[in-house]
Amino acid sequence: MGSGGTEFGTLIVKGLEGYRLLQGMCDKDFDEHTAIEGLDFLSVSLEPKGDIPPPLAAYARRKSLQAVPHLGSPMVTVKRPGRVATVPTPSQERALCSCLEALTHLARTGQLGLAGEERKESVYIFEVGQSRGQLSVRGRWEPRPPGPALVSERRLDGDLKERLSRLPRLARPYLVGFHAGSIAVRNRSARVLLVYDEQRDKIVTGQVFLPEKGMLDEAFQILMAAFEGDNPLGQRGLPSEIRTDSKLLYDHFKQDLAELGIRLLCVPELPGLTALREHFLAFLGSRRGR
Repeated sequence: MGSGGTEFGTLIVKGLEGYRLLQGMCDKDFDEHTAIEGLDFLSVSLEPKGDIPPPLAAYARRKSLQAVPHLGSPMVTVKRPGRVATVPTPSQERALCSCLEALTHLARTGQLGLAGEERKESVYIFEVGQSRGQLSVRGRWEPRPPGPALVSERRLDGDLKERLSRLPRLARPYLVGFHAGSIAVRNRSARVLLVYDEQRDKIVTGQVFLPEKGMLDEAFQILMAAFEGDNPLGQRGLPSEIRTDSKLLYDHFKQDLAELGIRLLCVPELPGLTALREHFLAFLGSRRGR
């Protein structure tokens, strides 16, 4: 687990849909936020003590889970789709322990290892059971199931396109983020839409969304309204290009933006937007505390 060096842990996702989301994140078919927010998982990992949220640290103390010298402290996490991470229920604890026992058995018997290139399009499935009071684990390779095809709905109707086409052209790009996981509303993980004019160092518009049906439609309408001047700056016009670190926005908005003559680029990260997002979230937190 992790890309910041050696880390120890196990992430157990629910069903082939969970596998597909993880695989899509690794293959860059999904952005990280979309994959993580869509996952249904149990995990146990060793983390630096200061990085563990207080509720999860309190859970480890209640369960007498001990730190491993030079490796970290245990963190046990449950994550449901669209929800914030929390601690497991007794039934989830049993499921996690059963999976860990099975994985340990597979490793000790030489049945668990890195797949070679020839297994790139396969998934390893193991079935856990009991035989004469002993743990029984059977594994097999199966073809990786295809994911559902992306359906990108068109949101730009004729009247809107005509209005927007008459707007002035701005000789500068916008940065657009659609970050998830940093803010919660009623225990649900929310997304933050930020539109940033980097050259002017100004936020054009921002909005918090819950992951509900119609979320992308609303985000698109807010972006289009911002072009027409419905923003705190009163700034009208179409940017020369939009850069986003959200594969979700890229996949769903690229055709409509192309019709407006706006080039949409999906990039791994936007450092300027990351720093701005932290300030924006701090601002929201200060208002919530009033």
